[in-house]
Amino acid sequence: MDTRRREANKAKAPAKARPRVDRRPQDNTARHGAEHRDCKRDKQARADEAAPADYQKLFKELVARANQGERLAIDRLRKFLDLNPHIWAAAGDLTAVAERGWVELIVGQDALKTECVKRRLGELKGQLQGPHPTALEAILVDLIGVAWLGAQHAEIQAASPAGSSLDQAAFKLKRAESSQKRLLAATKTLATLRALVPQGLVPAQPLRLHDPNKKSG
Repeated sequence: MDTRRREANKAKAPAKARPRVDRRPQDNTARHGAEHRDCKRDKQARADEAAPADYQKLFKELVARANQGERLAIDRLRKFLDLNPHIWAAAGDLTAVAERGWVELIVGQDALKTECVKRRLGELKGQLQGPHPTALEAILVDLIGVAWLGAQHAEIQAASPAGSSLDQAAFKLKRAESSQKRLLAATKTLATLRALVPQGLVPAQPLRLHDPNKKSG
């Protein structure tokens, strides 16, 4: 009897509603957009892993830390410069710094004139140095180049249009004369060196321990 009642109650009980399934077509644009973003993130992650380190940025950070007095950064900077002599050779070229300063004073920010003056200076120094300059000759030629730029700047200032006071004009002339003396002193020193030692510091006759053409006595 109880079994029949339970079966009758089950038959009378309403059936449970099934969850509705959205059978409408999905928005392809949203799906493709999400896939595109995921793909883009994956590509960017792979590119970041494969990209080389930004050594220029790391070097600037190392220099900044060294400038702040960090001892470890200073030691690492010294080791780095030992392994890369071309960097300290370029950064420590004070002659180039002086030349750039004079060129900027003479021509300002004019790119054409800057390049022309730099080429004229390079040509002059090349003519003075010759094919095989010694270390001392190279130093003297650098001094001549800087003094030549200074003398040219002083002459340009002295030849500027009138309008200044007599004291200012006299100062410009005196400065031009001083620059000329510096230039002449540097050129005289180079000429004296080459007069005393015909080939700079290189002996006129290279020393040979054995000369096959010389007959023994």
